[in-house]
Amino acid sequence: MARSNVREETSSDFVESFRTTGLGSASPDWRDTKTASQCLDHLCLSKHLSDVTLRFSKEPSVKLPAHKFVLSMRSRVFEAMFNENKGFPDSTVTIDDVESKTMRVLIRFMYTDKSDIDGKNVLKCLQAAKQYAIAGLVANCSTFLEKNISTGNVCTIHEQAIYYKMKELQTKCFEFMLENASDVFMSDGFRIISKATLVSLLKSDDLAEDEENIFTAASTWAEAKCISNKLDVTPDNKRRCLGEALNEIRFPIMCIENFAK
Repeated sequence: MARSNVREETSSDFVESFRTTGLGSASPDWRDTKTASQCLDHLCLSKHLSDVTLRFSKEPSVKLPAHKFVLSMRSRVFEAMFNENKGFPDSTVTIDDVESKTMRVLIRFMYTDKSDIDGKNVLKCLQAAKQYAIAGLVANCSTFLEKNISTGNVCTIHEQAIYYKMKELQTKCFEFMLENASDVFMSDGFRIISKATLVSLLKSDDLAEDEENIFTAASTWAEAKCISNKLDVTPDNKRRCLGEALNEIRFPIMCIENFAK
């Protein structure tokens, strides 16, 4: 008799639990048909279960909901940020150095491994991904840049690759500049390369370009450097800006008439 009562109570408790938890409901829960990755996609930039809000000092009206566990799982920088700010009252983190549009791309990648990068945002995304130590997005940005190198952007990408110590991307850009020197020399980006890059180009035995064009390009670079340094554009100042790069120009093989001009 006692055993029967136990069975009836246990059965009754199970039915009640089944009913109150919704397991017996005809309406499916949002998780029911989703994989783990699909659940993360669903939660991305959603307030559901969110425990932190990202705000932006330069965009006070923008708020992005997020989940500390996910951000910490994908970025050691976010993990350190949350550990250092345990107990902050409103669970809000203010971002000072990244735009909200860029941060949306970072968050989307951290939740889904999808990178919504294009020619307009890739450099900003690369900078932010490096800053927040999101290695997978850095790799995606590098791959995108490698596939989209052009004479108009190669110099900028090359200098960024040097800054972020992305050796493979740097090498690809340098090789492209050597192979397309005539067009690269005429690009606006050429004016902003570092002196170290200029010297490396002029030193390279793979630079197959007329020496007159090399001299003109170096002169144009020096003029731009004078302007950026707020110096008068004079022959002496241009020579100072060029420094050791001037020694890499092979003046003896230049046409005398062109050199005189």
